Amino acid sequence: MGPGLGRGAGSADVRVLALLGYAPEKAKPPPDRDNDGIPDKSDACLDLVGVESGDPLLHGCPEPPPDYDGDAVPDENDACPRAAGEATFVRKTHGCPKDTDEDGVPDKKDACPTEPGPKPPAGNGCPKPKEPELPPVASLAEQEIVISQQVQFETGTAVLRPESDGVLGEVARVLTDHPEVTRIEVQGHTDDTGTPDVNRKLGQDRAESVVAWLVRRGIGRGRLVPKGYGSDKPIADNTTEEGRGKNRRVEFRILEKKPATKDEGNPASGGAK
Repeated sequence: MGPGLGRGAGSADVRVLALLGYAPEKAKPPPDRDNDGIPDKSDACLDLVGVESGDPLLHGCPEPPPDYDGDAVPDENDACPRAAGEATFVRKTHGCPKDTDEDGVPDKKDACPTEPGPKPPAGNGCPKPKEPELPPVASLAEQEIVISQQVQFETGTAVLRPESDGVLGEVARVLTDHPEVTRIEVQGHTDDTGTPDVNRKLGQDRAESVVAWLVRRGIGRGRLVPKGYGSDKPIADNTTEEGRGKNRRVEFRILEKKPATKDEGNPASGGAK
C-alpha cells in the first residue's frame, strides 16, 4: 500500500497489493516397520516384507511357497509333492504319507502297516504267505524209511524210470546218515493184475532193481535185502485205478538196527551221526 507518486494520465492516487495464502500440514503416514506398504496395525508380520492377503493372519506376510498337496511342506522340499504327507525332516520321506514299514504302501492303504509287503497290484502291503513246507522225500521212522513219492517203473517191468532217481537218492542219503540201520528189507509190491506168481516175480525183480541202484550209489549190499511180495499185501482197493496205483509201490522196512550209544549223534564227542 502506498501513495500515488506519478501524475500521468490514468494513474491512481493510491495503490494497494494484497496476498492471501493457505498451506495445511501433510498428515504423517501410519507406522510401517518393515516398509512393505501395509500399516503395522494390520500387518500380521511386522518385521517381514510381505504382500496383501484376504486372510488377516497372512496379511502383510511373505507369500508362501507353492504347496500343491497342501500338507504345509513346500513343494521344493516335499519328497512327495503330489500326495499330502507329514514332516519327517528326512530327505527321502519329508512330506510323504506315513509308511511305518517302509514298503512303499502308505499306512492308510496298507493292510499290514507294520509288516513290509508288495505294493499293488502285486499285493496290498502284507507279506506273502509262506509256502507250506513239504515233507522230506525220505525220512527215518521207527520201523521203516518213509518216502513221500513213489518209486516209478516202466509198465510191467523192473526198469526204473528216471524220475525215480530223486526219491532213491534221498533213501541213499538217509542210509548214509544212519549207519546204525544195518539191514533194510526192500519190498516190491504190485497190484492184482496178473497171477499171484507173476506178480511176486515182478515184485522181486523190482526190489532187486532198487537194491542195485542203491549199491551203485555206495550203499553196502549187505545192508539191503530185496523181497518181492507181489499183490499179497495191498494197502488200497484193487478195483479202482487209484487203488491199484497205491498198491504198486516200494517200501523200505528196517530189519536190524544197532542200539544207540551215549555219544552217538554228538559231533563234539566224535561219535557217528
